[in-house]
Amino acid sequence: MKYLKILHLEDNAMKQTAIARVLHDVCEAEIDWVTDVASGMKKIEEIKEQGDMYDLAITDMQYPLKKGTGIDEDAGEVFIGQMKDQNVEIPITVCSSMRLRIREVYGCVWYHERNDWEMELRGMVRNL
Repeated sequence: MKYLKILHLEDNAMKQTAIARVLHDVCEAEIDWVTDVASGMKKIEEIKEQGDMYDLAITDMQYPLKKGTGIDEDAGEVFIGQMKDQNVEIPITVCSSMRLRIREVYGCVWYHERNDWEMELRGMVRNL
């Protein structure tokens, strides 16, 4: 079973728990969970300073830009843009209740009860 370091940007604890469960079914994973873009970028800087990097980032699309602020509808896009601007080259999977197709990312999972999102996420992680 492969071992992955994963950064998960998600402000909903129930959704984060469901996604973590699927990840642990597929691989041995060390998951750093953050609830805002600024904390995610801080984690990226910290792991870079240690000479390491995440194997995967999973991001929602709507969550706070920084702690103590409200939900920002563009947070996922901001995160993806900051990763590109800082030349951080790790696969990004968008896991959102909105059905999306985003070219700049590794994949998009539609997190919805009418969709087998668990199977989609498992497939993406297995193919890393």
